[in-house]
Amino acid sequence: MITTPSGSAAAHVREGYSDIRIAMFLEIATSCGGLFGAYLAGVISPKWIGVIFGLVLLYSAWQSLRGQTEKPCKEGEHDRIATLLRMHGT
Repeated sequence: MITTPSGSAAAHVREGYSDIRIAMFLEIATSCGGLFGAYLAGVISPKWIGVIFGLVLLYSAWQSLRGQTEKPCKEGEHDRIATLLRMHGT
C-alpha cells in the first residue's frame, strides 16, 4: 500500500505535476482526521459508528445523484478555494 503510491508520487514531483504545498496540507489534514477517527472509535459504540457511516454514505449518494450544482470555471477563472490555498502556500 505504500510503495506504489510513493513511487508514482516521486515521479509526479520530479516531472513537476504535483503541488507540494497542497499535498502537505492534505497530508496533515488526513493524518489529523485519522487520529481523531481512531479516538472516536474508542469512545463511540460500534453500533453508532455504523449508523453514522451509513448516513454519510446515503448523503454522498444523494449528492452524487443530485448532479452538479456549481457551474464550472470559465477560461481564465480559478476556483476560490484553490486560489486561497495557493495564496497561503507561496
